[in-house]
Amino acid sequence: MIADFVDVVDLCGQNVVDMLGSGWKDYEDATQYRSAIDEHADCIVTRKKKDFIASTIPVFTAAEFLATIE
Repeated sequence: MIADFVDVVDLCGQNVVDMLGSGWKDYEDATQYRSAIDEHADCIVTRKKKDFIASTIPVFTAAEFLATIE
């Protein structure tokens, strides 16, 4: 089950404020990225990898991620 190896984290209010002026083109991507960084996430899983080109942590599609755990 996916919940066995995925953590869901809360979005910190300060992240929202910080990312409004972050320079990222997409606010939602920016808040996801910042939350991942703050939580020391191993990776980001998304349908749109190109939106995370500036990421300093690995970014996977769902299929790519699932292939890493099989």
